[in-house]
Amino acid sequence: MLELRNITYEVEDNQDNKEILKDVSLTIDEHFVAITGPNGGGKSTLAKIIAGIIKPTSGQIILDGEDITELDITERAKHGISYAFQQPVRFKGIKVRDLITRTGDLLKEGIAIAPNDYQTQIKYSFTSLNKIKPEMIEEATKNAREAAEKFAKDSESRLGKIQSASQGLFTINDRDKNTPFIKEVRVVTMVNYQLDN
Repeated sequence: MLELRNITYEVEDNQDNKEILKDVSLTIDEHFVAITGPNGGGKSTLAKIIAGIIKPTSGQIILDGEDITELDITERAKHGISYAFQQPVRFKGIKVRDLITRTGDLLKEGIAIAPNDYQTQIKYSFTSLNKIKPEMIEEATKNAREAAEKFAKDSESRLGKIQSASQGLFTINDRDKNTPFIKEVRVVTMVNYQLDN
């Protein structure tokens, strides 16, 4: 059961607060509910508040006796709450029935699908750095040695021992702005070798 208690949502409009929703309370016992009304009536805002896309100015959201008001969109997705769009997300080659079926699986994994608008910027985090760190450091150290050997050869010197080394700095960035879910992980290491003549 989903219960909304005194939900209010205000936005700043020309330095004034404009109430989009005012003291809305309702109880939903069904799994699928349609809310209808005129344009600008607050339907999308209410749905976004329930899904955790935006936070209410005041009030509480209770799901099966648990206060979920402060839970984010991902945590709410784990509880089975999702958001359907007026302009649906398009997945080329996927039938609507398959998408609806798959959405349930995604929600169980804590993955929420949201539109790409100004209010719902999905953030993708890379959380496996510790798994790839040793391999990346090993590869960076190997590359540094190969570069140092080439430098020594080009300067007609012999590569000596490592004088100092630092693990370096790891950076994690989106590959590009169109694919924020694909991450590029880089490491910069500093290795100083002694050159012998």
